[in-house]
Amino acid sequence: AMESKYNPIFNKVGGDCDDACREMARVYRASGAVRDLKIAVKAITDCLEPRWIISAVSFLRSHPGGDEQESHQDYPDKVLEAARKQGRVLGSMLCALDEGARVLVYDGCTDVKDESKARVIEIPVGFCVIFRGDLIHNGMAYDRVNHRMHCYLTFRGLKWEPDVVSNVLPPHFECQYCGIKLEESNAMRYHRRYCLSNPKAAENKLKRRAPPKRKGPYICNVCEKPYDNDSSYRTHVARGHAKKQLTEQ
Repeated sequence: AMESKYNPIFNKVGGDCDDACREMARVYRASGAVRDLKIAVKAITDCLEPRWIISAVSFLRSHPGGDEQESHQDYPDKVLEAARKQGRVLGSMLCALDEGARVLVYDGCTDVKDESKARVIEIPVGFCVIFRGDLIHNGMAYDRVNHRMHCYLTFRGLKWEPDVVSNVLPPHFECQYCGIKLEESNAMRYHRRYCLSNPKAAENKLKRRAPPKRKGPYICNVCEKPYDNDSSYRTHVARGHAKKQLTEQ
């Protein structure tokens, strides 16, 4: 794994730039150790789904720093749907080659991400984690170099392309000042105006201030009863007192 040729991979799904702290190297010619590992993994996967085929084996390497990977599924929606129509569930495997390997998963979340179900799985060296291909998960950031091995668990005859993931985030708007993401355009418009990173936020807050409220007393035009605040006066009028007085006159 250490001697392989690596290339940067994504941090944000569909992003324009790859993450320099996150790299991948495809394994085309497996060494004896990798072949032994594949045999061991196959023995395990046969107990879960005998039809699974170990595909597109890769080494993953993380450098210190960087950000947590954006939430995603390991297969595109159309591939996941094609497998479901056949009554099949695709899978993925992650094996720890260095200490400290981990992955953030959302328990049972195969459609919509639920933050309350997030948990970090620690993977001891030499152990692996096998999970559904539609499970929503995040790659973690590391404080030291870490090597892992990843492979896809697919089916014979299913057309798919490795390294094409599925974005699980709903359509959203991103603040150009702080990077926060919101689903509603009106909420984002309000946030941008008063964002702490917006250089005009203080000026916008001053403009937002309402003019000073009128001070009482508020006097009913019918019964001439005074009220100290406008809410009490509005309640008095809404109850129909003024209309009743006018009728009696």
